[in-house]
Amino acid sequence: MNTPVEVVRRALALHAERLIRLPNVVGLGVALRASEHEGPDHCLAVYVSRKLPLELLAEHERVPPSVGIEGVAVRTRVVETGRFERDSGATFPRPAAPPPPDGPG
Repeated sequence: MNTPVEVVRRALALHAERLIRLPNVVGLGVALRASEHEGPDHCLAVYVSRKLPLELLAEHERVPPSVGIEGVAVRTRVVETGRFERDSGATFPRPAAPPPPDGPG
């Protein structure tokens, strides 16, 4: 199945409020999910601070394998990212400016 990215984005908007409240969830997005049998497909990514074994989570705490929208089952993908932290105020150097164009040749 090849789920159009627009459908995944609408599913994300529809289900975000419920999914973001699940334990360990730190973010949501749209990603590609690879399958040996079906090839890559767009999915709803659920970013968690730590993946836990299913048996440690109550049924209502689990990320569902898919969410529905417009009669389509949009697959989810749980991605362990760790916790996100606020920027410490560190500054990073800007990339170097491109070299000047060559003069008349």
